[in-house]
Amino acid sequence: MDDDHVIGTNVAGASSARTRTTAAAAGGTGGGGGGGGSAARHHDPVADVLKLEQQLFRVPLEEIKASVRHGAKESEREVAALMAAVQELGTQGSLVQTGLVSGQADVTVAKAAEVVGSLLNRVQELKSKINGSFVQQQQHMSHLRTRLQATSALVAAGAGAGAGAGAGAGARDGKGGATEGTVTTGGTAGVGGAGGAGGAGGAGGVGAGAAEEAGGAGWLGVEGRGGVTAGNGEGEEGGEGGVRERLVREWKQQRLQRVVVDYLLREGRLDTARKMAEALHLQLWVDSGVYESMLGISTALQQHDCAPALHWCSLHRSRLKRLKSDLEFRLRVQEFIERVRQGQLREAVSYARAHLAPFASAHLPELQQALATLALRASTQCAKYKALFAASQWAALQQLFHRTACDLHGLPHPPLLHIYMQAGLSVLKTPLSYEEGCPKADPLSHASFRELALPLPLSKRNHSQLVCRISHRVMDYHNPPLVLPNGYVYSKQAMEDMARRSNGLVTCPRSGETYHYSQLVKAFIF
Repeated sequence: MDDDHVIGTNVAGASSARTRTTAAAAGGTGGGGGGGGSAARHHDPVADVLKLEQQLFRVPLEEIKASVRHGAKESEREVAALMAAVQELGTQGSLVQTGLVSGQADVTVAKAAEVVGSLLNRVQELKSKINGSFVQQQQHMSHLRTRLQATSALVAAGAGAGAGAGAGAGARDGKGGATEGTVTTGGTAGVGGAGGAGGAGGAGGVGAGAAEEAGGAGWLGVEGRGGVTAGNGEGEEGGEGGVRERLVREWKQQRLQRVVVDYLLREGRLDTARKMAEALHLQLWVDSGVYESMLGISTALQQHDCAPALHWCSLHRSRLKRLKSDLEFRLRVQEFIERVRQGQLREAVSYARAHLAPFASAHLPELQQALATLALRASTQCAKYKALFAASQWAALQQLFHRTACDLHGLPHPPLLHIYMQAGLSVLKTPLSYEEGCPKADPLSHASFRELALPLPLSKRNHSQLVCRISHRVMDYHNPPLVLPNGYVYSKQAMEDMARRSNGLVTCPRSGETYHYSQLVKAFIF
């Protein structure tokens, strides 16, 4: 998985993971603390997260552009046909008036009225199509406007929270200091990023925008307590901090809902996704029309029908050229092969001249291979040409169309839900996860999660990490492991709590043996 796409992500069932990154600012002047804050500001967590959220803007934008292109082409074609009909009618009328042709044979008043009426009907149809296209464009514009406004508000909130006190207290009292940012991951399908930087000066000033552990860093990469006054060692939370937290919290919840709806749409659960979007008021945030179109075309390809896919290619031909996609060529080749399979050789030759010849310069070897089937036919046993008649070609076309449509609309190839879950599973994946003794609390104990995490690397751990079986808390320096005489290990906090309730006695939950707290021995983790 590309590290640029997922930074500090966690998903449902995954434990919160904290990573602290400290950048020490060198120098003995106040510029040291300010330099650390400036370095932190160079990293834009919003840009990292927008790589996953770009579909919010690209999908409606591509739909608007496609609608405009299609409407312009259709209007030009209809107007040209209307002008030609009017010109022909006027020419014939002029010839009748000059006596060059017989008026009774060619043009009569009734026929002229009929032609004019037909032209008026075509104009009305063109007007209706233009109005319908305009309504669709307005709907997409409304979706895009809503998303941009909400995103702008969140970006502004993140900028306010992340700006912090880069010049900080350390720059204020001229003693420099270390600049520290906290990166936190957590929450459900949450994407975390770098928190705001604050200089730590001699007066003990508090930097604004430190990311909080609860709930993770959110869509903006920052869920900070903004508005903290630096320089007095105490810090007071400003009124804007609560607004920022509320905005980010609402966005995170909405993003989770969108991810689920997006997954349902990709899986073809259109009715369920539509009802969920309506219940959660996500109509302006979900592009169900795009998925419905993709599903319809994919279903047609499954039924060995290329017509809907070819129509889709004609609507997006300019974008497909920029993407250097060969989808249309593959579809044309498949239609040619189907004619050869059915023994319609004349139709196949005509089809190749009309639709395959334009691709000769870019796909000459593939074109020559396809044309050779005219002589070899569908019964050939030559593996190179027999593969062209295989049923698997239709499945390959479905996959190619899906990838191309996703690239065109800025959609990630796997569902967003898989991306977020894989990010969290990459933190949890260990060799124990695929063994029989894998704890049920581990998400990777489930077969579906194991399959999802199969291509992921094992979690990198430089030091051993023990989790108490009683309290389910990590055992570390502040909560060291204690060894019972029977060899079982539990955390100090859990043993102290048990001893406090049992007059200094502790009972091993696995063996049932009881010991005095003084018999426990502290263990050290390396």
